[in-house]
Amino acid sequence: MQDQTLLLGTRYTTRSLHRADFEAALALINAHQSTIKNHPLTTAEQLEKEWNDPEYDLDSTQAVFDADGELIAFSALDTPKQTPVRPFVEVFLHPQKADDSLGQALLAWAEQTAHRVFDEVPEDARVTLVAGAESTETRYKAILETAGYRAVGQAWHKMLIEMDAKPESPVWSPDVELVTAAGYDDLRAIFEAQVDSFQDHRGYVEGDRDAYYKRWLYYNVEDEKAYDPSLWFLALVDGQIAGVNLSRPCNTSEPDEGYVHILGTRREYRGRGIAKALLVHSFREFWERGKRKVSLYVDGSSKTGADKLYVRAGMHVARIYETYEKMLRDGVELSVQ
Repeated sequence: MQDQTLLLGTRYTTRSLHRADFEAALALINAHQSTIKNHPLTTAEQLEKEWNDPEYDLDSTQAVFDADGELIAFSALDTPKQTPVRPFVEVFLHPQKADDSLGQALLAWAEQTAHRVFDEVPEDARVTLVAGAESTETRYKAILETAGYRAVGQAWHKMLIEMDAKPESPVWSPDVELVTAAGYDDLRAIFEAQVDSFQDHRGYVEGDRDAYYKRWLYYNVEDEKAYDPSLWFLALVDGQIAGVNLSRPCNTSEPDEGYVHILGTRREYRGRGIAKALLVHSFREFWERGKRKVSLYVDGSSKTGADKLYVRAGMHVARIYETYEKMLRDGVELSVQ
């Protein structure tokens, strides 16, 4: 895609981000996030992981530079390779140097650019542009609303438990066997169990699992600091994976917290207490490793009631990230709602 220019007058220069802009982009992201209550800063490692993702496209960004050449705002549009009916947009604004009009212009750019997905999805498919904002991020939420986005009642909750004693042992159904990935070397089977567990998740769209598996490996296995097979807990029933808890040694943004990255149970095995047992087991493991806090993220409007399960397990909501949507084209909804 050619660099595109926003109609912002002569005060600014606009183009897509380049690799050479990495440090400036990281500084801007953290300037933006520093205004959000209790929000951790983004690390260089996190941004590098994102930019090195084979599917991340710097041409799908639009950056704004002031008269001194300083990066003061940018927008990033993520259009999934498979059935991209729900492209996602992020906008970062320097708290002192970028006004709300830049936010509006960047959202307008993302909306127009997102129209390209019309040629990549069925002609009758509904296409929705998705954004998100922290619940305390009043400025950005107002910018989204002015641009025609609406809060849809879905919010990602950061759940946290702060332990002052080792949790009691979990209660397991007698037909469940607990193993770790260290003793179960079929990564593809683990991946399939995870995807099956999230088929009821809002926004889920079935696609080419072979292509998805490659990206899953990039984020979950090829990251040496995140991947610890001794923290991947698998609940087996008759030798089949019924539930997964794919934890990581720590939350990258908040290293004092153990991190439950993925927790899910396949439909046919729900109602047996598997998810709660897997969760409590990981609490105990993190306690043994010296962690007194454990976090995870969940859809606060979970159709499977996962958010309520975490509360029953002793976790509380530490942060809320609200979902906003703007319909680009009406039609048949291909994602789970």
